[in-house]
Amino acid sequence: MERKKELAEAGVLVDLSFDAKTKEQITILALIRSGSLSFLGNDFKDLLLKIFDDDENKKDEIQHLCNYLENEQKKLMKLF
Repeated sequence: MERKKELAEAGVLVDLSFDAKTKEQITILALIRSGSLSFLGNDFKDLLLKIFDDDENKKDEIQHLCNYLENEQKKLMKLF
């Protein structure tokens, strides 16, 4: 997510880094298949897949997903 966020903030509209994008997609798919992200819900997984499948960097969607993850992290930290 950090790389996507940096690209979007820099104004890069299209992700042309095939190698980095492919590695990210494989990692995301592995996390989803393993169930590691299931506690975040199906909407989250769908948006995550959409962001990493698209070549276009959509800053609003990426920022929304980052904010969501930060909020979830804060909630988890309060539990422990």
